[in-house]
Amino acid sequence: MGRRAHEPTDKARRVVWEMTAFGIPQERVAHALGIDRSTLLKYYREELDSAADAAVTNVARNLYSKAIGDGREAMTAAIFFLKTRAGWRERDKDDRQGGNAGTLTIRWEDDRDRPTVSTEGGAE
Repeated sequence: MGRRAHEPTDKARRVVWEMTAFGIPQERVAHALGIDRSTLLKYYREELDSAADAAVTNVARNLYSKAIGDGREAMTAAIFFLKTRAGWRERDKDDRQGGNAGTLTIRWEDDRDRPTVSTEGGAE
């Protein structure tokens, strides 16, 4: 006698969506439902495809709202955002010209001719 065919439920779809959004591997999601990975792929393709993108979108929305806010949390979020999305980076001045070790400079990766902002309080 074979196993009974899997019947997806709304609850199971929510579980698949949430576990996938949280980054849990498909094998573990399937195990939580008591099915194998091929059954998971067969019945829950939409949840598997949409959950990760929705999670990234939600986190990015939250980061962006913090980055345009005020306070220390906003500064941290803004720096992270600009480094990862706008190509900003910190670089020790000593790496470029010699001297002034420990001075941080923020510069666009692809914009070498514009003045940079430095911790010394002026343009270079």
